[in-house]
Order: sequence, then C-alpha cells, then structure tokens
Amino acid sequence: MNLLLFILACWGMTQILVYGKIFDRIRPTHEFFRCTMCVGFHVGWFVFLLFRMMGMWAETYPFAWALLAGCISSATSAALCDVFSDGLVITLRRDHLDTMLKEVEEMSQEDLLDEYREIQS
Repeated sequence: MNLLLFILACWGMTQILVYGKIFDRIRPTHEFFRCTMCVGFHVGWFVFLLFRMMGMWAETYPFAWALLAGCISSATSAALCDVFSDGLVITLRRDHLDTMLKEVEEMSQEDLLDEYREIQS
C-alpha cells in the first residue's frame, strides 16, 4: 500500500511541477523542467525523505533506497504522464476511430446493410 501511495504522490507532484499553470511564471525555461523523467527522479527522492520522516518507509540503507525511490518515481511518473497527461490515450482513441472510419468509407452500401443486420440480430 505504501508503494502505491508513493507512486501516486510522486506522479501528482511531478504533474504539478511540470504541467501546473500555477508555476508557469516561475518555472525556468530549461528543458529539465519539462522532462517528467528528470523531475520525477528528484521528486522521488524528496517524497522518499518525506515518507521516512513520517515513518512510512524505514529501511536500513537510506541512500540506496533514496536512489531506488528516485528511479521508481522517474519511470512511473514518466509512464503515467505519457499515458494520462500528454494525450497518448486520446491519440490512441483518435487513431482507432480514424481507422474505423476509413474501413466504413471503403465498404459498399450492401456491406454496410449486412453489418447492420448482423448487429440487429
């Protein structure tokens, strides 16, 4: 459960730092601050430290775990941002719809009627 909470917290913080309009005025223009993997890594070790302070993550090798937490956060934040924030889901749906529309356009009127009848039965 802590790992899921950690991943969601890192993703949320990465989302806010990279895409949040509230930071548009103060966010530096360097490419680093637009990279979900880069920001996600640093968010990961920061959230790891917060979790440790709250007693939610008590490991014996804190430096190694902080590095691992940064890597976990980097990978999951980048993946989640790509899927849900950067429009990958919308793009995939749009591509699927475009393919379906092309198939329908290429069908004859008789084929369309046959498809309609199959659906109705």
